[in-house]
Amino acid sequence: MSWFYSAGGEQRGPVEQAEFESLISTGVIRPETLVWQAGMPNWQSAADTRPDLLPPALPGLPAQTYTMPAPFTPGRRYGGFWIRFLARIIDGLVLAIPSLLVILLVVGASFFKQILAGDFLGLATAGPAMIVASLINAAMYAAYEAFTTSTYGGTLGKLALSLRVILPDGGMLSLQQAFIRHLIYGAGSILGLVPFVGPLAGLWTLVDNVAAAFDPQKRALHDRIANTFVIHK
Repeated sequence: MSWFYSAGGEQRGPVEQAEFESLISTGVIRPETLVWQAGMPNWQSAADTRPDLLPPALPGLPAQTYTMPAPFTPGRRYGGFWIRFLARIIDGLVLAIPSLLVILLVVGASFFKQILAGDFLGLATAGPAMIVASLINAAMYAAYEAFTTSTYGGTLGKLALSLRVILPDGGMLSLQQAFIRHLIYGAGSILGLVPFVGPLAGLWTLVDNVAAAFDPQKRALHDRIANTFVIHK
């Protein structure tokens, strides 16, 4: 069973039992270190939790540190692969018209500039304009997801399906946290614009999303890296 522990005022984990015991033996987890695993009502010192591995905790541990919220709430339902996939489709439909307008404006402006310059042969080369349009759309999507997730707990697609993105303590993400989470998820799309890297970037996106189907808490890779969860409200 996985363990969580506190270090430097931050929550660390999950780690499996063997790694947990290794952290104890190397002194990373000390007697007074707070630890938690599923089934425990609250965080406790490592010495109280595993007295067989550690001596009693030193006195003087601040009482308020024992009120750290548990990373997992019993009965919590996590958003699985298919419902999250449907939420992405809804978000794509929401942004479809703005994205199309960006492409028409950027590519159209490029064509108009070439016509004024008399470069009619250059009308067939819309590659640079499409890259610019793609970057603008990527920035627009990042702003959309970061704002909605940090303000409302999820994008319009997730909210429509009663999903929320939360931190381990159940709180909402800050704007910065939501933006970083999206950058991790969207790395494949952005890198896909780089020549020769595109196919590998697409593989990252595929593995990232499919991972949610095999994770006990239905977390995609970007959720694990950003330390977030997608749950049913």
